Amino acid sequence: MPVAVEMEASHDGGMTRARFSCLLTGVSLAGLTASGGDAAGVEKWEAEVAALEARVAAARPALGGLVFAGSSSIRLWDVESAFPGLGAVNVGFGGSQIAECAFFAPRLIYRWRPRAVVFYAGDNDIAAGCEPERVADDFLDFATSLHAVLPDCGLYFLSIKPSPSRWSFWPRARAANARIRHWCETVGSAPLQYVDVGTPLLGKDGRPREEFFQADRLHLNKSGYAAWQAVLAPRL
Repeated sequence: MPVAVEMEASHDGGMTRARFSCLLTGVSLAGLTASGGDAAGVEKWEAEVAALEARVAAARPALGGLVFAGSSSIRLWDVESAFPGLGAVNVGFGGSQIAECAFFAPRLIYRWRPRAVVFYAGDNDIAAGCEPERVADDFLDFATSLHAVLPDCGLYFLSIKPSPSRWSFWPRARAANARIRHWCETVGSAPLQYVDVGTPLLGKDGRPREEFFQADRLHLNKSGYAAWQAVLAPRL
């Protein structure tokens, strides 16, 4: 059942305000919540999302910018410095999964009416035991709901990365990437791009290069983000 969501967004500088209604055609927020787990699984992020929502609103970003959304690999990225002049807004939160990002999208993404969304999630889904098919389907649901609200919004899917600490999960992550890539490249009717940010992190032996990762061997360090920036910047 479609869900109508009315939101109010501030124009840069707070001089004007625009109200608009969003229609999530065919994909309900309740359905997205269910696909990512029970209600408690989503509610655990409420305090962090509310704080993030307030922090971004206080910064009063201009509408029509570039929103970076997803899990901690986005949250830890200084996107404003990496992509100056593009109106970059970071709304990444916690160790979120794709469906959880989708659930909070009306509050964190849609209200800013971005011209494009850079999205990274799926890493935690795979680690939690989700099968590649499920991960790809959850991304399809997210993309479908996004384009029902913002049909002209670009969507860049950053591929699920390989990491030393989760190397055992890489075969399933790679399978999810392949499904998502195929969908992005064949859907045709929506502004979608699959961005391979995993290959630059691999060495000649085909394994993740330790120098790109923090001490936890999961999250990227400055060198890792520089590798991502080099791949993504020409597309933006």
